[in-house]
Amino acid sequence: MMMTITSIREDPEEKIPVGHKKGHCGFTLLEVLMAMALLAFGILAVGSMQVTSIKANAHANQMTAASVWARDRMEGLMALAYTSAFTDPALSENTYQDTDPPEGYTISWEICNGGSVGCGTIANTILIEVTVQHAKLNRDVVLVNIKPMSP
Repeated sequence: MMMTITSIREDPEEKIPVGHKKGHCGFTLLEVLMAMALLAFGILAVGSMQVTSIKANAHANQMTAASVWARDRMEGLMALAYTSAFTDPALSENTYQDTDPPEGYTISWEICNGGSVGCGTIANTILIEVTVQHAKLNRDVVLVNIKPMSP
């Protein structure tokens, strides 16, 4: 039994688009360049978003740390004794600055006796204002609290 090999012929009726040669398929150089340009533009946009995100995250971290330091100082001052018989010397009316703040931070606070000029009109109170600054932040964290005199 003998086998014969026949060639497969393409359909002679097949329509070929204008500008294409029979047997040529794939992308043109212009199509490849356009696809690469769009891909590069997208990658640059994502890279730019990442840089912005990293900067915003660092800023938020510094703001959170400044808020924690301010809240810590405020809680310490609010815990001090302030009674008619005894007032802790740390609550005497003045402006103070932390002598050993965390690196990059400045922590200061002001104590003002209520009823005096510029400190409100509530007698037997102390106005406590804590300010925390960071060298890289463009704003301060300020907490204000009123400590009433304990009986």
